Formats: sequence, C-alpha cells, structure tokens
Amino acid sequence: MSTTTAKDPVVGPEFINLNVHKAGLDGLDQQRINQIIQEASKGSRFYIFQQRRQKRIDEQIKKLKKQSTLITDFQRQQALKKADMIIVNLEQQRRVLNKIIVHFDMDMFFAAVEIKKDPSLANIPMAVGSMAMISTSNYIARRYGVRSAMAGFIAKKLCPQLKLIKPNFKNYSKESESVMNVIREYDPNLRTFSLDEVYIDLTGYVFENYSRKNNIPLEELYCLDELTDQIWQFTSLVVEEIRSKVFKETQLTISAGISCNTLLAKVCTDINKPNGQFMIKGNRNEIMEFVSQIPIRKFNGIGPVKDQILSAFNIVKPTDIFENRALLLCLFDDIVYYLRIYLGIGSTHLSSNNDDNNQHQQKSHSRERTVGEVGNFDDICLLLKDISARLSKDLRNEQQLCKTITLKLKKINFDVFIKCKTIDHYTDDEQVLYRIGKELLLQEMIKSSNKYRLIGLKVSNLCQTNEKILLPNDQLTLTQFIQMKSSKRKSIDESTTADDDNHCGDDDSDAAELNENGEYECNLCENTFRNPNKFEFHKRFCRGNHCDSQYGLSSDDSGDDDYYCYHSYSNNKDDDHHSEHHVDVKSSPLSDKIDSNDEKKDPPLPSQPQFLKCPICQSNTLFQTNDDLNRHIDICLNRQVCIELTAIAVDHDDDHQQQQKSDISSLSMKKSNKKKRLSSSASSSATTNQTTIIQSSANQTKIEHYYGLRKCKNE
Repeated sequence: MSTTTAKDPVVGPEFINLNVHKAGLDGLDQQRINQIIQEASKGSRFYIFQQRRQKRIDEQIKKLKKQSTLITDFQRQQALKKADMIIVNLEQQRRVLNKIIVHFDMDMFFAAVEIKKDPSLANIPMAVGSMAMISTSNYIARRYGVRSAMAGFIAKKLCPQLKLIKPNFKNYSKESESVMNVIREYDPNLRTFSLDEVYIDLTGYVFENYSRKNNIPLEELYCLDELTDQIWQFTSLVVEEIRSKVFKETQLTISAGISCNTLLAKVCTDINKPNGQFMIKGNRNEIMEFVSQIPIRKFNGIGPVKDQILSAFNIVKPTDIFENRALLLCLFDDIVYYLRIYLGIGSTHLSSNNDDNNQHQQKSHSRERTVGEVGNFDDICLLLKDISARLSKDLRNEQQLCKTITLKLKKINFDVFIKCKTIDHYTDDEQVLYRIGKELLLQEMIKSSNKYRLIGLKVSNLCQTNEKILLPNDQLTLTQFIQMKSSKRKSIDESTTADDDNHCGDDDSDAAELNENGEYECNLCENTFRNPNKFEFHKRFCRGNHCDSQYGLSSDDSGDDDYYCYHSYSNNKDDDHHSEHHVDVKSSPLSDKIDSNDEKKDPPLPSQPQFLKCPICQSNTLFQTNDDLNRHIDICLNRQVCIELTAIAVDHDDDHQQQQKSDISSLSMKKSNKKKRLSSSASSSATTNQTTIIQSSANQTKIEHYYGLRKCKNE
C-alpha cells in the first residue's frame, strides 16, 4: 500500500483523522483511511463536535500567527537569551543518568486476553468494544486503520470483516494483577498507570545483582555519575527475564522501554512493539541523537491540539523546538516542558512515598468508565460505586488522603460537565467518595435529563497519611480561622500522570491579595487595610453584607465549595485551555460545616497546656483549658482595637464613620473608668465590660460573624 504523511490535506476536522503514532499503524495509506473516516463520520454527534473543536483551534492558530508578526527583533533577542538561560539551568539539573527506569506496556492487552480465551481470534481482524467505541484492536485489524478510541461503526467501514468482542473487565483486571505480581518481584514500589501499563525503577535490583555477580562494592555503583555499558547490558538481560516470566505466567506478551527517565522509557517502548524491547543508555550524546529523530507527537504530554499548533509553525521534531525557542517564548508563557523534550530530560521519580521532595508527589488520582449511553440514576450510581472503590484503593496504595472530589460526566454530544466539592476533612474512605459523587450527580441530574457516555471521579488536594490533618469532627482554631488567606490552586492535570481534562478550585471568590502598595484590598467594597487582623475582621463582615446566609456564604443552589466547568470534550490534557467555558460558584470555607446541619461543639484544646497566639492582641499566651482561651478573648474584646475594628466593619459611609468616631471616644472614656476592675478580676470584668462595649444587637452580630466557629461563649 502507498503511504502518505500525517499532514496530508483532508476535508473535515483534523481531530477525526487517523493518529499514526500508535504502534502497528505505520506504513498505512493514511489519505485513503482518513477519507473513509471523514465520510463515515459526517452528520454524527462526534463529527459535529469535532467541527466546533477544530474551528476553535483554527482561530487560535490564526491569532498566534498574527501575534508572531508583531514580535520585534529586540523581543526576539531578549527571548533568545532567556530561553538559552533556561536550557543552561535544565542541563545543570541533568543528574539522572545513573538511574534505570523501565516502562512496560502489554501488547493489545484486552484483545490478547480475549485471544487467550478463544485462540481462533488470533488470525482474524478483531477488536474489543462495541459499535459505539473500540477499546483495543489486534495488530491484524490495525493494518486496516482500526485502532483504540475509534467508533465501532467507523471501524466496520475500514474493515468490514472486523469481529467485535464485548469487553470483560473482570478478566482483564485478573490478568493485569498476575502481570503486576511478576513485575513487583523486581520493584515493589512500581507505579501503574492503567491495567496494562507500568513503570518500575530497576536501579536497586540491577545494582545489587550486578555487584554480587562481579564482586563490586555496592557503594561504588551508587556513586557512579554515569552507568557503564556493562551495567546497561546486564539491565537488558534482566528486562528480557521479566518479559519471559510474564509470558510464562500469563501467556501474554509485553513490550518494554529502558532508559534513565520516564520520558525516554515510554518512547522506547513503542520502538520494537509488539513483544520487544528497546534501550537508550544514560548518555547525553546518545539521548540527544535519539530524541532528535522522534516526532514530538510521540512524547507524553503532546496531544492533538498542541501538535496542531506547533505544526502550524513548522515545529514537528524536538530539534525544531530548539531552533524556534525564541518564537515559542514570545508566544507562550512557559516553554520549559518543550525544552525538556528537546533535551530528553524526564522524571526519575516513581513512588511518592519514599521521596521527601513534594514537587514529585502525585497531585491527583482519577478513574473513568466509558459506557454506551446511560441516563438512569441508579445505573450511574453503580458505576460510581465501582469507581469510588478503585480510587480508594489508589489512595491507600499511595498512602495518601484527599479532600476534593470531582465528578466528570461526558454527555452523548461529547460535551463534558465537571463539578467538584471540597469537604472539611481528608479521607480515603470509598463510602465518602461515593457519597460525594452521588450528591454531585444528583445535583446535575435534577437540572437536566441527559444521557452520558463517560462517568468519572477524580480526587485531588492530597496529603500523605502521616501528615497532620483536620479530622471530620474537628474545627479550625480561632488563630487558624483569622490567619486563613485565600489562595488559588492550580488544576489536577498539572501533573503528567494521565489525568484527564479536569479543573476544580476551592478558592474564595471574596479573596483579596496584597495590592501594589502592600495593602490588603477588599474585592467587595475596595477598601484597603494595612493591618491584616483588621482586614480579616472587615472581610468577614463585608461578605456577610453581600450574601444571604448568616455567615456570609454564597447563596448558590448547592451551598458548597463548588466549581462548575462546562466545556467541550478533549482527548488530551493540553486541550483544556482551548475548550472550556467556566461558570464559577464559590463560597465560604465554612459552607460544608453549615450545610451538614451537624451539631457543632467547641473544639477542645489539647490536654497539655499550649502556647497560642491571640488573634486580637497578637500575644503568645499559655492556655490550659478552653475556658482560659475564652476569658482571654473576652478581655481583649474590651480593648481599643476591638472598638476600632467594629467601627471599620459597620459601614464605610463618611457620615456614619464620623458618628462612630464619636461613639469610640465615648466608649473609650467608659473603658478607662473600669481598668481597675479589669486588673482585679479578669473573668468577671470580661463579662461586664463586654456588655458595655457590645451595646447593640447589631454589634454583637458583627462580632459573632467573626467568631462564628465558637458557638458557646462564657456566661
């Protein structure tokens, strides 16, 4: 068959065309296959969706090209210097040449399991899936252009004799566990990314066995900056041994990629598929030569959108990234990842449990199930229950807890609905994950009766199980409450761990940052403050004036710390910023506690005396009991600073402020007359003076806004 390049012009959205970077799809007549795909897809929901998607990408490319014509020579020179500096810094970080990372990928896994069950399928084109979607195809079917993530009816157009097999995920999970048990013997801390894909760090196993076999001190091997050819040859033999054991145990073949980091190992896996292995040694010159020959679409993190955008500027290989580094830096804010691809620098970290460096810890976990069409609430709940159990297992395996749960629903028209909720404690309990997912699902299905083709859950906002966390029945201390600052959290596809296009946030919409003058600025009334405590008091009260609920919560229909995101479906993480349309609904961090309607009690102080910082006077004081803390706060409430805070929070109207100054002066005189009684009896004076200061029910409400966590006050 004749071959054409991947960039042959075709009519219709390019997203529908065959992705030839999948193993077994090279050397095909792409133009003929793409024409069949386009004609078979016309008029379908998927085709209409991809047309909209392609239009957005075309508009973005047009905008970027226009922007590139406006770049001056001076800007290019400055960008070039900056890009070169980034490269220098990345080269200094190239300290991973003494690691041995192996990526294993089962060959046509689902199809191979079915062929194992029915050997008659081995010599005919077959695929696992349905007329709606194909999960996996065997290598015979791939010669016709049939591949995973393709609609079954389109696959039938390409290969009329194709046999479709209904998937059996129970069997696939069982076989996957058998494979992982073999590989786990060589690295107990392996990192799985799917049922058929896993990374291992083989450094320890190779060093120990190579040291014993060649009578070399183990310390000498770990001190090597770059591994010798003999060590890499020994590694190749070990990987062959693993693949042989997997086949002996399961009668399934597996391919492997060997290198010094995950980026290169994954690319190497496809080189000799199926049932083969390929190795790139940890040598800079060999790495640079190998990378220069690989299309950038082959690298993890470069999806169809980025590929289209880069191809529009004739950037198709890593060497093109280097040659156009100044242009890229002028068009995009961050090009570090592109330069890492050019340099062949990837991660060497696999297990977050054994590394103290938080930047390598996984930021989220997600699980999804693709179905035909499902619109029944009970049926979706069954899927959610299974997904919750799997996510809970993932968290426990990583010794992590989550606080934010995100529901993802892909509608039959390929639009995606995402909503997340941040709860008031960290958890890995599958029942909690299921309950939150079910709650978010109910909120969506009440609004509209849609049918869905994909159901997914994602957990983020993670912490390690050994970190200090807030338990479900705990409450924030007053100091934590006052010092609580708003912050914007980055999205869960920040990682490159196969997260899907999910975004969630739990930041406060009323939040404020320091302005250019170093002052705190309220986003509601635009008043500024230099004292952070005054600002916090004002912010709580001001928010209360703008919202309906008692504690100043946003009066949205959920009342939770939610984030809505309606956007078009994307196969890759890199499409998110092109296709989203957001509607933000955010609320106070206390919303979850208030919505739960659970009885709230004053959190007890630790049994041992503890120094705490008073939020009013800012002094560090030793408190034995909760009553001691309450008495101290009541006394501080009588001081001038509380009067000033109340005055600031009441109103910002000029006339009203003048009246308040008069009230403050009057109250200050009353306060000075009672100083003696304060010093003689702190607890009784606190109650008396508090009654004097808080003269009206309105003022009392304002203070209790500020101390909403404390329900019981000393009588």
